[in-house]
Amino acid sequence: MRLFVIGHYGGDNLGDELMLHGILHELQKKPKVKSIRVVTKKAPPASTWKVKYIGLGLRELIRGIFWSDTLILGGGTHFHDDYNDQRYSRHRLYLLRIFLITLIFRIFFKKVYYLGMGFGPFNRKSVQLMTRMSTALTTGITVRDIMSKERLSTIGVDTKSIPINFDLAALHPSFSVRDKSPQGLDLGISITSLEYSGVGVNDEFWYEVIFEELLDLYQRSDIVIRIFVFRTGEKESDYLLSKVLYQKLYAHDSSRTTIQTPNSIDRFLCEMRSCKYFIATRYHSAVTSFLSGCNILIVPYHAKLTDFTDSVGLDRGSICNFEERTIFKRKLKELCNNNSRFIPKLEISQAIKSAENNFLFFR
Repeated sequence: MRLFVIGHYGGDNLGDELMLHGILHELQKKPKVKSIRVVTKKAPPASTWKVKYIGLGLRELIRGIFWSDTLILGGGTHFHDDYNDQRYSRHRLYLLRIFLITLIFRIFFKKVYYLGMGFGPFNRKSVQLMTRMSTALTTGITVRDIMSKERLSTIGVDTKSIPINFDLAALHPSFSVRDKSPQGLDLGISITSLEYSGVGVNDEFWYEVIFEELLDLYQRSDIVIRIFVFRTGEKESDYLLSKVLYQKLYAHDSSRTTIQTPNSIDRFLCEMRSCKYFIATRYHSAVTSFLSGCNILIVPYHAKLTDFTDSVGLDRGSICNFEERTIFKRKLKELCNNNSRFIPKLEISQAIKSAENNFLFFR
């Protein structure tokens, strides 16, 4: 098999890069897979004997499409419309590109797999139509949670043959060969801007609620707070907001806070294993904190984070919605006191095994 892998790779989002690492790690173990080409936005890393990275140039894409016999759309929440109008217009073009590439592969009788997908929510008819047309062309689909499957069914997609497996990021080698050293007792947090989301609040929520409560906790205790930046780059970066929190904490005590950017994935994940408690706002911050063995408080900017709580057996009480700003302090205290509602019931080994099942198509 000659595979052509697309997704949001090279887009300065650690979650996408973790999924890509997981995809390649698993595919290279399959005897049928002879060669892989991966489309990436940025200057690609060095190619290997089995994996070649290509850019977004039209000539490279055309060569890659005709060279390959199978298309893989790697996981993530590609098909949804939970954005404000400004961000949605850009996302609609992105979905159109996915559809056109899928269509080209099927016109030439090639196979198409959408793996580890999150779907929805769907609020606009145009995205529902694009999702139905794209999924109808596929050879096989796997989804990462039950709500994605239900949302597909709601818009008229036949889901009887679609299995539910864990997120592809669990296949990153760092999670299968876990550090045996004792886990730390630190508090980790990821922060994401709300300016493009559909939650109806802006970034003042962070300044007025989350940052003030974390600073109060920091001043009253000797806890270490580690800040993890999951998305960098020029668009929708988490860094500026994260830096504001870091500077607030640093001004009080410079020795008990860090800010970690994903320049080195291995280093980033090693830092996460220092955390016993985690406040997750990005989807893959929730996934990686779970895989690192943390107790988790979810602050959901998107429905997929609520879906995640169900997939790992977290109590819905582990969620603090934006309209519940007055109870964040109580939930933060409960998190740090090891309240059972913040402890996932799913075993990490089960999650990894489930993620491997995304690739049963390639036996």
